Amino acid sequence: MVHHERVSKLLGDFVNESGGADLGWGTGEEPSTVQDGGGGSLSSSTLNMMQQRSEFVDRVRTFTPSWWFAKPLDFSPLICARYGWQCVAVDTLRCVSCEEELKYSEHDMGDAVFDAHLPICKWPANFTPDALVTHTQPLPAIIAHNLSVAPTLSDPLPNVITPQEFTEQYEHLLPNLASKCNITDEADVNLLRLSVFGWRMSARVSGRRTCVVCEECNRTAGLWNFADGGGGFPALGQHFPWCPWRHAYFAAQPAWLAQLLHALSDTPTKSDRREVSTNSGLETVKSVRALFKTLESP
Repeated sequence: MVHHERVSKLLGDFVNESGGADLGWGTGEEPSTVQDGGGGSLSSSTLNMMQQRSEFVDRVRTFTPSWWFAKPLDFSPLICARYGWQCVAVDTLRCVSCEEELKYSEHDMGDAVFDAHLPICKWPANFTPDALVTHTQPLPAIIAHNLSVAPTLSDPLPNVITPQEFTEQYEHLLPNLASKCNITDEADVNLLRLSVFGWRMSARVSGRRTCVVCEECNRTAGLWNFADGGGGFPALGQHFPWCPWRHAYFAAQPAWLAQLLHALSDTPTKSDRREVSTNSGLETVKSVRALFKTLESP
């Protein structure tokens, strides 16, 4: 028999504090608003997306290389976290809601990331939306950050090595991007190459040695290792293999290409807010409520 507290916890995952079902976007109801820190307003759907994204990132960051290494893309940290799994030990996942554990094996895993949950768990029907899984930092924000930070760092920027696709098809667009960013120095054009592939420059506390960080795959690399005789910095290859800057997943293009083309576009595209169907989620809520009442009855 499923423990009473676990059922209560699962039911709580479906219901927000006001008592309504929290099933993601596209409910059709007029969203309520709250004031943000700058005096503007944020809709409840926007706040819900922000919370979902924050919780998703927290789950992704439990997948360290020492615990979750060299897995196929179907079991990448992004896909596992999308379905509510966090990594709790070497090759071991645990659902944040139903608390089922899943041990990774190289054989016969099939759709385990989807169907290894308890039958009453919310995640198979209410997984993280595509747009939140593949979300990356906007390229203009990365460029602005790197331009402001670079002069304060001690190590020179090594030669940035770009993949063949970029070199052959998109390198010629860099002058246009530099013009949009008011960049004229050739050294800063090299910094643009670094930025296009999602790297943010930072400094170690000790000695202010220059590092770059990817906020999506949580990869950090010390640029001094690639300077002089280091052969240059492979801008794409230094991301973890599952990083959305490298792989498109559900999107039409990997993040580096999508962000580059968007930054060069004179017509910004609308936010990719994909609506999530609520029908299956509502049926699951009804099932959980029925089970909950059954357990409470004498």
